[in-house]
Amino acid sequence: MRILQLTSSIEDVGGVGRTITQLAIGLKKKGHEVFVAYYTRGERGGYIDALEEEKISHVNLGYSTERLSRWQRIKIFLRLRQFLRDHKIDVIHAHHCDADYFAHMATLGLSIKRIISIHGPSYNRWIRLHPIRYHYRIFPMTHKFVCVSRDIARFYERNYPDTDNKLTVIHNVPSADFFCARNSQNVENIRQEFNIKKDEILIGVISNITKVKGIDVLLESVKVLREKPLKVLIVGECFDPQRLQKYKDYVKENDLENKIIWAGYRKDIPVILDALDLFLLPSIEETDPWSLTEAMAKAKPIIASEVGGIPEKIQQRKNGLLIPKGDPIALADAITEFFEKPADFEEMGKKAKAYLQEAFSYDEMVKKYEEIY
Repeated sequence: MRILQLTSSIEDVGGVGRTITQLAIGLKKKGHEVFVAYYTRGERGGYIDALEEEKISHVNLGYSTERLSRWQRIKIFLRLRQFLRDHKIDVIHAHHCDADYFAHMATLGLSIKRIISIHGPSYNRWIRLHPIRYHYRIFPMTHKFVCVSRDIARFYERNYPDTDNKLTVIHNVPSADFFCARNSQNVENIRQEFNIKKDEILIGVISNITKVKGIDVLLESVKVLREKPLKVLIVGECFDPQRLQKYKDYVKENDLENKIIWAGYRKDIPVILDALDLFLLPSIEETDPWSLTEAMAKAKPIIASEVGGIPEKIQQRKNGLLIPKGDPIALADAITEFFEKPADFEEMGKKAKAYLQEAFSYDEMVKKYEEIY
């Protein structure tokens, strides 16, 4: 099959880009001809590099801005439609809101199968802004909606009955390279890079820094734990300078600068994960986060918020510890428990990896997408 993955941007470091990249690579290995198209341009990131390494074609149909005028949107639509015809695309797979509308309009009158992936809660907000567009155009003409968690699928079953018989759930699963044994030298290099002492516990958060990721909750919990021998490594980009500055001001005002490390964007996530003693995900809103799944693959002890699709992979006190969202004291108590019972958490980390290997599979994930195509 000739398959086009369409998204607004592939050049950031978010979960949508990760899904597209992993899926495109897997589909190509199965013999399909895969293309990736996007129409807004940010800074060049690791996903573009990964696609090029695998010789997967990618094309920018749009502009170097996220604010598109009506004329620019028309030009993107025309370019996309021409691309579909020129490359004789069989399936167009649009990821999340806005890209779905371009896919819908560009395929009118063409015998191309339409698939839409729903990656998070923002899709519902988009539907509410454009109800006529969705209920009378996109919902009826879409062949399948892929939800990355059962939690999302249940929401759409309840609130949008016209999508019910078109919903399917496919969880995110990392490829086999994430399950490789840790390299002790790489771990040592990371600890040296960030000046982590031998007696210090390295705690990590890996996510873009947005409102819903619970970074403020994390910082408040570290304030409570300031006497503990720990360092918190926050890995990810922030596209809101004011928000990032607000967090940094809090760190400075509360004398936490010796506890918090802002690592920014990193390409070496597997190595970063290897170096962590504890993985945190204090989000107040989530679906099926890639960072959680990758931490499971690395057998990391995990503390995460009990929200969205997280409980679909983390079973309370079996392969991780779940806490209420938005509660810095609960997070601080959970981290304290890690200090008191490290062996218990290490065992939960091992069970997290085992559960991921038993219940989920990268090859099976790719196969499920093939079946709906």
